[in-house]
Amino acid sequence: MGNRAVISFKCEGVPKEYSPSIYLHWNGGLDSIEGFLKAHEKADFQGGDYGIARLVQLITNTFDGGLSVGVGVYCQLDTDNGDNGVYWIDPKTFKIVDREFKRHKEQQVYNIDEFANSVLKASNLPTYKTEDDKEGLSLGDIESAIFNGYTVHWKNKNYRVIKDKIGQYLIKCLSNNYCVGLTRSDGTLIEDPKDFFLA
Repeated sequence: MGNRAVISFKCEGVPKEYSPSIYLHWNGGLDSIEGFLKAHEKADFQGGDYGIARLVQLITNTFDGGLSVGVGVYCQLDTDNGDNGVYWIDPKTFKIVDREFKRHKEQQVYNIDEFANSVLKASNLPTYKTEDDKEGLSLGDIESAIFNGYTVHWKNKNYRVIKDKIGQYLIKCLSNNYCVGLTRSDGTLIEDPKDFFLA
C-alpha cells in the first residue's frame, strides 16, 4: 500500500546501481514529483550534491513522522515498486529526463504550483517570486528570504533589502549607498509588496 516512487539522479561517471536516490512511500505520482522539483527551483537551490540534499530536505519536511522517505543508492531501494517506478533526474537541471518501471496512467491530481508552494511552506520558506511574477513579497516573506540567505530587491536590482548589524531591515540604493527603513512605525511595509522580488 502506498503511492511509491524512487527519484534517482543520472550522475556523470556513476554506475546506474550506485546512483544517489530518494525513496518515497507516498506522493510518488508525477504531479507530486514535479511539485517537489518545482519547489526546489522556486527556492533557487543549486544543483549537484548540495542540491540533492536540499531536495531531500524539502521532501522530508513535507511529511509528518519519521517514515515515508528513504535515501540510498539505486540498487538498495524499491525501484520496481508496482506504483510509479523510477524518475531519473538530471542533477544539474533537476528536470525529469527518463522513467523506469512506470506501469500506470500518470497521476495528475495536484496543481504543480500550489503543491510546490505547500512544500516550501512546510520548510518555512516563502513562496518566492521573481521580478516577472509581479505578485511581490510580504514582510514575512522578505524577512524569511533574507534569513535563508536570499537576495531581495525593490523595484529593480539597484535597490536591495538588507538587514543591518542592529537587526533593522533597510532598502539600500546600491549606486549611492543611501538607505531607507523597510517598514513604517506601525510595522507595515513602507512600499508596495508587489514591488519586492528575489534576484
